[in-house]
Amino acid sequence: MTRLLPRLSESLRRAKARLPRRSPASPRRCRKNTVPKPILPPLAAVRAPGRSQSILVDELNPIVNAKAFVRHKSPPPRIQRNNSRDGRGEMSDQEKDWWSSPYLRMLSTPIRVCLSTGRHFPSDFLVRVGVMEQPGTHILRSKHYLLPDGIEHPKFKKRRAAISAYVVCWKTAMEQLIHTGSYKRLSGQPIAHPRLTEQIGHLLRLRVVQELELLLRRLRTRPQHSHDAPLIRRLTRTEWKALKETGTIPQENAVAVIVCPPVNRDPKTKARPEPKMTASPEADTPGNPPFRPKREPPPLSRLYPTTSYSLDDPPGLLPQARVPLYNSAVLFPEPSHRSAFHARLMCLLSIERRARFKEAIKVKISDARAGSPDDSQKDRDQKASHAFLLYSGWTSLERADAVSLAIALWRVRMWEGDTCANSKEWHAGGWEDPSLRL
Repeated sequence: MTRLLPRLSESLRRAKARLPRRSPASPRRCRKNTVPKPILPPLAAVRAPGRSQSILVDELNPIVNAKAFVRHKSPPPRIQRNNSRDGRGEMSDQEKDWWSSPYLRMLSTPIRVCLSTGRHFPSDFLVRVGVMEQPGTHILRSKHYLLPDGIEHPKFKKRRAAISAYVVCWKTAMEQLIHTGSYKRLSGQPIAHPRLTEQIGHLLRLRVVQELELLLRRLRTRPQHSHDAPLIRRLTRTEWKALKETGTIPQENAVAVIVCPPVNRDPKTKARPEPKMTASPEADTPGNPPFRPKREPPPLSRLYPTTSYSLDDPPGLLPQARVPLYNSAVLFPEPSHRSAFHARLMCLLSIERRARFKEAIKVKISDARAGSPDDSQKDRDQKASHAFLLYSGWTSLERADAVSLAIALWRVRMWEGDTCANSKEWHAGGWEDPSLRL
């Protein structure tokens, strides 16, 4: 043993001396191969009638060139062009047209299972709730609560819950889940507080304001081409009158119409409410009474077809396209929330107006304000109304993406039950009222 140890240590020293020395720089990272592999015939093509020889005799065969047959992931195509000379990675016009549709974008989200119905839905049709732990003390034990998680935009608030579930985006479904107590099968036996549905509805409305704020930031960096690809504008009084008479929205690439007049002044203070939108719903206090309209409010939204339809027209394979019209008084019942939404809409509109004015001067148009429906004209019918028209098309995607705002508005519509023909059925998911099975 005494002779073996010196010899072993000497062999280890020599082996260490033969190893190449590495610099103390950062470790090398494996670069992802994004070059597409050549299209090769499948292995089943050996017996194809058009082949005269085996694939093993080919110049590129799966035995010698095995790496050529390995599938490599490539990055998804982007809206704007990348730095490559051949333009690889850019969306085609057809792909941009699909990506500009809020309904196709919602259907392409990851599939999740609803905790209440047990059915599979795209995640944009669901609401994520998580189990949050309240730390305990030396006297009280820790408790677990069921709280909404991931409803706000990730730039404003990230997800926090490690244990989560998904519920269909409908207030009646959430109330039924709380009533039956099915959420208790989650880990930790969570507790649902009595204002959970109100908190989820508030966060869905907050998400609308956040998406509008992000759209405002993106448009400030790229205000050009407002004439060719507008994002938002106000309907004239003539267009608003025609919309109510015909019941159609003929504007191309329109995804939403939002009726949002300025908030009325307080009769006592003669001042408009301050824009405010916090992450938690306000409590009912004597100084802040709940909103109660004097008359029955209009519906939150209504779907209008894009073209007129008659009974003589032959039925098509797809249903007629429809555009939702939202009423801000029901969309944001609180005056302070509606004031914050209106302020951001006007700021977005001012950016579009200034961009159109600069482009009109650049091309030396005689009347710089001609063709702009946002500016007042001598004729009263050509003045701007309180209806805001939101566009989303393949031409406007390079300026800013307005699809996220349209999806946020649609999720509020789903939550309030405007997508239901009645209270017992939900169109998108085939929901049935659980009270019928009790």
